[in-house]
Amino acid sequence: MVTHIVDSNYHIFSPPQAAAAKVLGLMCGASPPLATIAVESGAVQSLIVVLSNVRHSPSQQHAARTLSYLVNMFTEVHSTLQECLGADLLEEFLKSPEDIHKKLTPTQLDKLISNNTQVMLQHNSSEDEDPILKTTGEITVQ
Repeated sequence: MVTHIVDSNYHIFSPPQAAAAKVLGLMCGASPPLATIAVESGAVQSLIVVLSNVRHSPSQQHAARTLSYLVNMFTEVHSTLQECLGADLLEEFLKSPEDIHKKLTPTQLDKLISNNTQVMLQHNSSEDEDPILKTTGEITVQ
């Protein structure tokens, strides 16, 4: 059984990609510290690339929902998406994230696919330690 297919643009067209974007969104929505860790670990860049996956709209939709949450939480993510999508398309994205994949042009898709922007979050000196690791010593997945 084939679980995924990779094309020349290095996209993975599979339910696991959609599931990963969905789970990431759920985790970020449930825990702002986990959202911070995800952004700092490069999740935004990956979600932007998933948004360009025209062969698997569920992946695009879940990536868009997660990005929407992160855009509202972090101004740096907002700035990054504005750079990738442009001001007009970002406005459309903010109104209806799940439908943005229907409005992307081939030029915009190419820009998303080639995205290599890293989001750098601003920190206060009191935020230098990871609050999850500081309080628990480890992250436990149940």
